[in-house]
Amino acid sequence: MQSKLEVFSKALIIPSYQEILALPIFLGNLEKLIDKDVAIVVCDDSSAELHEKLKEKIENSLDTVKDRIFLFPHNLKSGRGSAVRRGLIFSINNFPNVK
Repeated sequence: MQSKLEVFSKALIIPSYQEILALPIFLGNLEKLIDKDVAIVVCDDSSAELHEKLKEKIENSLDTVKDRIFLFPHNLKSGRGSAVRRGLIFSINNFPNVK
């Protein structure tokens, strides 16, 4: 049986900082544009409180895409480059079919 993470052949990494309003809308629109084999890795540098609100909003409003979204908090604003690196490391280590 194929694991949930093996179904992904691509990963889209999105750095985020305090995007509680725009990100859920963006992710909802993004779902219509990308294939089902694309994992969406959101590296969020927001505070723990904002991260929890964002996570709740995504879970409550994005039923069809939420199984493909991997949301990671960092609690420090480390910049886009660091966020993308964290997402790449996660993708390489967790999605065996991503090339």
